[in-house]
Amino acid sequence: MIRMPPLVRNVLTAALVCATSFTMFQMLKNRNFILKSSKIIAISKIIAMSRGESFIVLDRRAEQMGNARFCLAHAVIVSQSSDRVFVAPSVRSGRIIDPKITSMDALDFWDLRSAVPSASIVSMKQFLRLYPLVQKNGHWLPGGNASFGIVERWANPHESESVLGQELRAISAEVVILREDESTNMCWRFSLDASTCVQRHALWRVMDKPSALIDQYAKTMLTRLGGYSLIVQWRSMLHTLMMAMKNEGGSHNKSQGKKPPIEFELCAKEIKAAAEEVLSYTNFSNILIFSDIHTGCEGGACGYREFDALWMKNPMFDKDRGRAVQLFAESGWINGDALIAEYMLQHPIQEGYGDDGGLLGILVEQFCAKAPAFLTCTESDCSNCARTNSMFTKAIVAKRSESSSAKCATWLSWRSKRRPESCLWETAASESARFP
Repeated sequence: MIRMPPLVRNVLTAALVCATSFTMFQMLKNRNFILKSSKIIAISKIIAMSRGESFIVLDRRAEQMGNARFCLAHAVIVSQSSDRVFVAPSVRSGRIIDPKITSMDALDFWDLRSAVPSASIVSMKQFLRLYPLVQKNGHWLPGGNASFGIVERWANPHESESVLGQELRAISAEVVILREDESTNMCWRFSLDASTCVQRHALWRVMDKPSALIDQYAKTMLTRLGGYSLIVQWRSMLHTLMMAMKNEGGSHNKSQGKKPPIEFELCAKEIKAAAEEVLSYTNFSNILIFSDIHTGCEGGACGYREFDALWMKNPMFDKDRGRAVQLFAESGWINGDALIAEYMLQHPIQEGYGDDGGLLGILVEQFCAKAPAFLTCTESDCSNCARTNSMFTKAIVAKRSESSSAKCATWLSWRSKRRPESCLWETAASESARFP
């Protein structure tokens, strides 16, 4: 340690205090920054965000994260092309919502920095402390007494990120907010042009890795709820069924000479028989089912509810769906969505997120990806009962393929009992029948 006379030490200390006070005064003057005693922010972060940086922000998107991730990928690439910092959007119920300081954001849910290590990314909470936003008459403005420039831009899905980035680089406003017009640039439109938007699609595929926070939460949950040997995943909402329910209000079942788009009870019987056959291969005993055939809430815990309103409007379809639910329940199968929803309610990851549908989806994916045995439908031979092109199902199968034991304990059709190529059951049978 270097020793110095008290006088010299006092002079240097006073100089440092003055310099720090002047810096803080300039920040308060230029950014209208308000320090709250209940929120302690690292000085280095305050200084880093006060040196003339500029930002890309996303506001509300209508679709679930499966499609919204294309908007996320597009915005990250645009932020790099425009030399701006990307602000991780606020997320609630599996959707991107308007900027909100009390909400969890994309960094809380996904490991974005590992997915895009070259991008500069900050959390929404950190951003809003310096750049508060308020919406008036349909447009975004600086909140409170803050003073900074805002430009709103409705991106064209067919416009390259580099072209948009060059345009935004020339804009002096500190904040650019990329907005959505549901008639022209919903997120699913950014999934088109896969051959030309290669970077966007590549980024979309790697941006679904859970954050450290979610990963630890999921591991704890798996430890407490593990022990279910076979998981069955049934995505029953066929496109034809959805259209019939939306357009005909259940009358399709009554139309003369027409079969309903899906016969739930018959499908349930086929799935049950296949699951029992898989159990006979494995010496496993119990079954957990994740499916959109379940509705409503039990004891305050709500599982998959995306189509609850449609079922209520279509009593004929709903009655058949109910028979399938009853068949599984009488066979002793456990409703997986309800099980995880109850866990979330009892152990909320953050205040206000104990019933978050988006988090539920992530945890279901983790649960299915790590199950000792998994039965689903991605093949055409079972497409009369299941949505074989479900991105959610494909994501689970892809994660299971990363492990040879999980891959070879994955059945891709309950009709053919087909498993991935080059798989022998003996490989998987030697593995533990519990979650890792």
